[in-house]
Amino acid sequence: MSSTSSRAPLPWLLHAWPSSRLKKMTMVMTNEAHHSILQKRLRNRLSTARLIGDLSHDDYLQELKRRGILRADFDISANEDRLLQEVPLAS
Repeated sequence: MSSTSSRAPLPWLLHAWPSSRLKKMTMVMTNEAHHSILQKRLRNRLSTARLIGDLSHDDYLQELKRRGILRADFDISANEDRLLQEVPLAS
């Protein structure tokens, strides 16, 4: 078994930054990773709600806009018009 812990920073990193700064950097990276995981879970829940019919199409797109997944200037009604042109209605 190795004498270094799996949590020990890389040796070159110890020389590059003081220990207190390294701890702060690790904490920020951990918080960003946690935020990313939470955002992914929320997107999955939104998608699931849409798929099972618990969320309307418009509300789904509005929520994606609000969360910054769709750009702020995304036009939902223009998108709907384009979708209607792409897919012929079943007769």
